[in-house]
Amino acid sequence: MSYQDVIEKDGTVTRHGYRECEQRYAVVRRAMHPLRKPFTVLDLGASAGYFSMRLTDDFGARCVAVDRSAEVLQAEGRVAAVVHRDLGLEAIRRQGTFDVILALSFLHHQLHWRPLLDLLVAHTRSVLVVETPDPSEKLRQAVARHELSDIEAALIGAGFERIGSADSVWDPRIQRGIWVLRRNGISVRGHVEGGGGNNGALLPRFTDGLSKVLGYTPFPGSLNVRTTRIMRMGPYAMEYVDPNRGKGGRRGGDYQIWHARVDGYNGPCHVQRPGVRGHGKDVLEVWAPDSLRTKLNLENGDAVTLRIGA
Repeated sequence: MSYQDVIEKDGTVTRHGYRECEQRYAVVRRAMHPLRKPFTVLDLGASAGYFSMRLTDDFGARCVAVDRSAEVLQAEGRVAAVVHRDLGLEAIRRQGTFDVILALSFLHHQLHWRPLLDLLVAHTRSVLVVETPDPSEKLRQAVARHELSDIEAALIGAGFERIGSADSVWDPRIQRGIWVLRRNGISVRGHVEGGGGNNGALLPRFTDGLSKVLGYTPFPGSLNVRTTRIMRMGPYAMEYVDPNRGKGGRRGGDYQIWHARVDGYNGPCHVQRPGVRGHGKDVLEVWAPDSLRTKLNLENGDAVTLRIGA
């Protein structure tokens, strides 16, 4: 019997798992509603990919489903990426940051769950969801099964809020807690610098297509911010590629895009990294409906703070 329900593309459950999925997903889904869409998700211990596939279908999320079980391969082609292996601390760190991280019934299977929890908090841009057994649940196997009280205390100490419950695996009288930590984006500081004017020159040619992706018409020209550290951005939330790019030697847009905000500016923003990165990996280019230089009275060398997240 599988751990999770197996679902088809139309949402039909073709095989029920021994863990209830629908009610647990309803709790997770409610936690996603405040987010700007689409958003990125790292689903650790994804099993058959039930939650990743549901979030992909319901929100257009770009999910990376991770599990050592071969069941996760059922999600191939239905989510952004599948990782069929265990990921240690360093491997998770290399995945970069995500808008959402799911760790459902995951931490108690990790020997070094404390540094892992710290890492997940640091790499979550918007919402971190953790499901963990109740301290009274008697687990048959799990490397940290005798540390359930410590795990719950660590969640409370880190500012997690309990938003729901789920049936335990071994004792139907006990409920597992579903906890959420909400973050206001990951703060990135940097300094304004001049650019080559490529965005201003190219944007008018594909403004209509890019506006559909962003949800607004971007000002013709980006704000270049050289950051104080190279940030592992993780998978892009959105992408725009000029459909005419390369035809007849034509230059055009090729952008990886993430949701963002700029401190001091109330309008929507996005940061992007073009496919051809002339400024280097530590520069983020910022789009907004307005000229950020004018709105914020910025000059080259001025400090600016970005918040990356949905």
